[in-house]
Amino acid sequence: APDSENLLSFYFRALGWRYVIVFLLLSFLLVALLVMCFLQIRREALMPKALRDGFEAHLEAKEYQQAEFFLKQLAVLQPEEPDHVLQKAVLLAEQGEEDRAWQTASAVMMQSGYLKAGEWLAERRFRVFAADKLPDDESWEGLDATLQWILSRNPEHSRSLFMRATGLMMRGENTLARTVLRTLIRQPKGGFAEAYFSLAEVETSLGNTADAQAAADAAAQQMLQSYSSKTLVLEEFVRLVRALLLAQRELDAATLIIEAADSNRGQRDELKDLLLQTYLYHCARLRTQPVRSDIDVAMLLDQITRAINLSPSDPRVTDELALIGGVRELSDERLQQQLEAALIAGVSPGTVHFILGTRELSKSPANIAGAMEHFEISNQHAPGMPGLLNNVADVMVEQPEADMEQALVMVEQALKYLPNEPAIYDTRGKIYLRQGKVVEAIADFERALSDRQNLHKVHEHLAKAWEAAGNLPKAEIHRAMVEQLRKSDGLPSPTDREK
Repeated sequence: APDSENLLSFYFRALGWRYVIVFLLLSFLLVALLVMCFLQIRREALMPKALRDGFEAHLEAKEYQQAEFFLKQLAVLQPEEPDHVLQKAVLLAEQGEEDRAWQTASAVMMQSGYLKAGEWLAERRFRVFAADKLPDDESWEGLDATLQWILSRNPEHSRSLFMRATGLMMRGENTLARTVLRTLIRQPKGGFAEAYFSLAEVETSLGNTADAQAAADAAAQQMLQSYSSKTLVLEEFVRLVRALLLAQRELDAATLIIEAADSNRGQRDELKDLLLQTYLYHCARLRTQPVRSDIDVAMLLDQITRAINLSPSDPRVTDELALIGGVRELSDERLQQQLEAALIAGVSPGTVHFILGTRELSKSPANIAGAMEHFEISNQHAPGMPGLLNNVADVMVEQPEADMEQALVMVEQALKYLPNEPAIYDTRGKIYLRQGKVVEAIADFERALSDRQNLHKVHEHLAKAWEAAGNLPKAEIHRAMVEQLRKSDGLPSPTDREK
């Protein structure tokens, strides 16, 4: 009988060696593919979904004991999974054990090199650091070490670069912050609006106006794409306006604010103040730039006029008007010529003459006759304008080194136009008190008692005047009136503010 042949030999002889080799190769490839697929299965596929969902649901519901139970079950199934340790840190943080949470996240970050643990820890540290108005060095060092650890593994980590730049800005290290921000905006995902906005702020603080303008313009362009006046978020809107101002697009900012005020009547007061700040910012920029063209001066006068019309009694307007007028030694022949050129061109005549009048008063000695000419014309164009002289003088009274004689001249001119205005008598009383003329001061303060809007302030001034005169009982009477008036107006008393 022929020798028996095994099955393997039979298949090999029947198929031939080529088919056998092909079959073996296909078998090997199939096994290799299966192994690779198993290795590529994601953590979520291996982790029982019900347990993970249960943990997250209980954590969100603040049912911490149940959440911890599910987390322990997950840890049993995958004891070497670093994410379970991170979730333990999250659970501790939710329970208020912030220190233990940070230690747990830091441990898994350093031992396992788990990037997500570093990201979570950085966000928690940054939140605490940013919430502190005066963050200490220890808080910064912990945050910076975590961010540096992340960046050592992923130099293009946009969020970490942004947090580090923000921290440096808060610490006043603007030069280093600029370097970090410039690195950030070069990243594929780093050129977002907040990055450009922060860079604009840093460049501004360092005096790099052109670079700040370019960065702010890039930020504003992105912010405008997502802006809607119908769903106004005031904090974000203020940031957009600030970007436009740094980009020297003040007119665009003002237009945007006016449109937003029409659509958001509930926030009109905040938007009105923001508009005033925009006008004054524009004034200050034009006033302080090294070279001013006739167009710049015309725009400067237009913006200060709009500010006056918007809020004539606001001390910020008075302050800027005083600076424009030269009361605080802002004077040069070029500005004088430009003001006169603007006047000839018919730009804001009331404002121009008021500024020219205050400039005459700021001279030493004061040119009262020349000032009066301008004030007369200013009063014809804008009857309320001379009253701003009182506001300018009132600002000067609060400055220790201000010239009280000059302030007195201004008040006297204001009284010629508004002889029945109690606020002017109150200002003159404060000037007399600074000059040691106590009797005259008391007389003026008593005439100012008809000012019902600021009556408690007048009584405060009378209390100081009577005390200076040595009459303490009368001073106490007026202090008692101050307490009573402030209480009736819902304001804190001076003693409460001291506490």
